[in-house]
Amino acid sequence: MTTQIFMASTLYGTATLAAALDTECFRPASRRILLISNNAATPETAPALDEMPGFERLRSRFDDVIS
Repeated sequence: MTTQIFMASTLYGTATLAAALDTECFRPASRRILLISNNAATPETAPALDEMPGFERLRSRFDDVIS
């Protein structure tokens, strides 16, 4: 059983990971986890990555999303 953990801090980074997964740039895995972080200067004033418009379209590539 293989688990892959990916990390993204922007919607663009998440889209890049999704594209790489869609084109099989990574080996198959039984589980894929997306670890998200907020690198804004004042994170409490910026929306979380998983709350941004467009994130839901990318979410399906990952079995779990954690922050």
